[in-house]
Amino acid sequence: MSRIEIRKQLSSEYKELCWKTFFTQKKRGIKFELHFPWFFNADAFFYTIEIHSGIKLIGGMTLKIEIKNNIRTAIIGLVCIDEDYRGLGYFSLLMNKADELMQCENIQLAILWSGQHHLYKKHGYKLIDHNVLIYIRKKNIIINNAEKKIEIKHYTLNDKSLPPFAIYQERLEWDNSYIVYCASEKEFYVIDYECAINDMCSVMDKLSPNGFYINTTIDQLSFFYSLRALLEIKSKDQNIRMIKIFANDNTEENYNSVDFKLNERI
Repeated sequence: MSRIEIRKQLSSEYKELCWKTFFTQKKRGIKFELHFPWFFNADAFFYTIEIHSGIKLIGGMTLKIEIKNNIRTAIIGLVCIDEDYRGLGYFSLLMNKADELMQCENIQLAILWSGQHHLYKKHGYKLIDHNVLIYIRKKNIIINNAEKKIEIKHYTLNDKSLPPFAIYQERLEWDNSYIVYCASEKEFYVIDYECAINDMCSVMDKLSPNGFYINTTIDQLSFFYSLRALLEIKSKDQNIRMIKIFANDNTEENYNSVDFKLNERI
C-alpha cells in the first residue's frame, strides 16, 4: 500500500535517497548543503512530495516556487524512485500529485531540466530549449586586464547552489565587472558575467588555458561565432529544458522565455 506525503521541509530519508541517486551512484558530489543551500534557508518556498510503500520511502520530488518575469513558477527537480521500485507506476503518482499541488498554489508555469524527455512528455511537458552550450578557447586575444593590471577579487559562493557536477564556484570581481563560474575536476563553466568578452576570455584563460564552457542562447550564438578570428568556438544544443503551462492567458511566448541560470536550477 503506497501513500504520498507533501512536506514543507526536507526529510532525512528523502535527502539520503537524493544523495544516493544523483551523487553517490554517479560518483560525484561535495556536500548536500552546498549543492542545495536553499533547503536550509527559512525564506525559501518549496515543497517535497514523498511516496512511501509501507514505512519505506521509495521516491520523491521537489517543487521550488519562485516569481520569475512576473510569472509564478515551480522549479521541479530531484525526481527519483528507488531502483527496486521503478516501472511500477510510482513516477506517475508523483507527477499527478505535483500537478494537483501546483494548481492549488496557482502556479502558472512548471519548469525542469532533463534528458528523459519521454517520461515528462507523458505528463504534458514540452521540450522548448533555446540554450546552447559553447566551448571557448582563446586564440590571440588582447589581454586587456593584464595591460591595465587590474586586481581581481575572488569570492567563494556558498549561498548559491553548487551544480551537481561541480566541486566549487566563485565570483570574480574587478572594476565594475564580474564573472561567476564553477569548476568540475577537469572543466570550467561560466554561469554569469558582466564584462567584455575579451576580458572574460582573458580572465578565464588564466584559470583554464584549455578553454571553458558558457551557456548562452541560440539568439546570441551568431555573436560568439563572429569572434572566431579570436576564439576557438564549438557549440551544441542543450535540449534539456522542459515546461508545462498551467495558465490560460494566451501568452505562451512569455512562458517560453523563462529560464534559470545553472546555479538556480534543481
